[in-house]
Amino acid sequence: MVVHLRSRLKYLRLTGWSFLPHVCGLLVVAYLLGGVPVAGKQEPQTGEKPKWTDTANARRAVVADTALAALRLNPAVTGRVKQRLRAGRAVYILQSQRNREGVRYDWVAVTRRTRGWIDHRALVRIGVEADAMRLLKLMQAESNEFDRLRLACLFLDLFPKSPHKPEVLLDLGQTADREAPALTRRAERRVREAATSQNTDEKTYFDNDSGLDRYNRLGVVFRYDETGAGYAYDGWAYREILRLYPHSPQAQLARERRTAPARQK
Repeated sequence: MVVHLRSRLKYLRLTGWSFLPHVCGLLVVAYLLGGVPVAGKQEPQTGEKPKWTDTANARRAVVADTALAALRLNPAVTGRVKQRLRAGRAVYILQSQRNREGVRYDWVAVTRRTRGWIDHRALVRIGVEADAMRLLKLMQAESNEFDRLRLACLFLDLFPKSPHKPEVLLDLGQTADREAPALTRRAERRVREAATSQNTDEKTYFDNDSGLDRYNRLGVVFRYDETGAGYAYDGWAYREILRLYPHSPQAQLARERRTAPARQK
């Protein structure tokens, strides 16, 4: 076969097709090295390509404490910061080590190409009871209402079978109730200005106010209550307590909340 190709190349060279030998020569080399597919020949099926997190033997974790969530070049508090990760950001732990001060740092992958060191205490791992307790304490210590809601929702996502779930559900509902008046005050000026267009009524503008967006992404829903002249939490957390834990201590408080006025002035 190679001899035949050489004779064809010689013929083409004599006929003035000087560029073809170079092209054909490359094709011959590629064919001999197995780089050119042959009709009817298919690569063996090896199944779905494994994810990089599987091949790296990585363990998934989630950022919970943003105060410690600096992604650093070195496993030390003096290490240069690459970026700070938000609460709820998923990372993959590739390895861990303790530095000279005895602080444990995890070498994590944020994306396929973004990696760095992060304080181990900034993370929680799914199914680890000690991490569930740390997350619960972080939530209880949080004074910012939105961040408290975010940590409560994170707890419910990561530890759906935790014995502390009724407690977290109640805290979520009560926090949302406390946040409703503040949301109303922040939205009033925007809504009043938008309503001057008379494009629709004030209630519709309140229900679509941009201030609700970040709560909506958490799954915490507020609706404008015209009778109470403000936002009211829709009560999902209380309904979940009554549905799943009707005999729990939290259930009585949930029942009281459902029979109370939607919004206390």
